[in-house]
Amino acid sequence: MWEAGVAARLSRWVTDDPPRRPSGLSPATTERTHIELPGYFRSQAQWRWFKAKRYPADQRNEQSARALDALAGYLEDCDEPELAELLGALEGHLFEGAMLGGERTAREVSRYGYGYEVGASQHLSLLRDLVHLCAWDAYEHLREGAEGVSLAALNDFELAAARAGVRFPKRYWLYRGVWSAAELEQAVESYRAEATGPSRGLSHAA
Repeated sequence: MWEAGVAARLSRWVTDDPPRRPSGLSPATTERTHIELPGYFRSQAQWRWFKAKRYPADQRNEQSARALDALAGYLEDCDEPELAELLGALEGHLFEGAMLGGERTAREVSRYGYGYEVGASQHLSLLRDLVHLCAWDAYEHLREGAEGVSLAALNDFELAAARAGVRFPKRYWLYRGVWSAAELEQAVESYRAEATGPSRGLSHAA
């Protein structure tokens, strides 16, 4: 699970800044994501159902399969206002409806509900967490020089740091949904300073 203990703070979304919406996102694009994302979650559920049949004594696979199927249904039926913003933030990270984000994002999705019960209130929390995990995956890909990386979920100061090859500590991504935009930018400045010279001693430096 996405860093138990910290995930609860991430999921409360206490920052005033909404997920960054990809430029040029149209209602049709959001609608396409609204269709493709449940399909992606159901494909992950199918894999868990296969594991459940193969290992019937292990109830965790069935728990996860049910959770992922429920998540897909939630996306199709939910009219929560925040959902459109989350879909917008995830849009650029959904590749042909078959893959979302990178390794960290895929791991979180595959383990959703694995060994624990999931209720409707947790679906929205997971989607919020996935926005930050997609951003983390995208940042690392960009920092390593990969091409074709979706920049939708990253702030301008994060993009500049990635292109400069600056590595962020894990702490940054754990609290990205909790810190304000100003705090995030201050933290990034401290990481850039540490990468190029003596630390400036900013409060968020790891």
